[in-house]
Amino acid sequence: GGKLTLEIIKDDMAESGIDKANLIEIKPHKKIEFIKHSIFETFSNDLDDSYVDYIAEEFYTTHFSE
Repeated sequence: GGKLTLEIIKDDMAESGIDKANLIEIKPHKKIEFIKHSIFETFSNDLDDSYVDYIAEEFYTTHFSE
């Protein structure tokens, strides 16, 4: 069982060549894509897409909203 953290998301972004210091400049939908990717990587690819969408939106709201 994995645990999704902000650090995991940031590391995921860093691996894609995104500077963690520039997170503020990344568009919300792009951040959500990374969150979803990290959820699948951390837990399982078998999760329901709509469930992952929901979790990603919640995670985004919690960690990235201004």
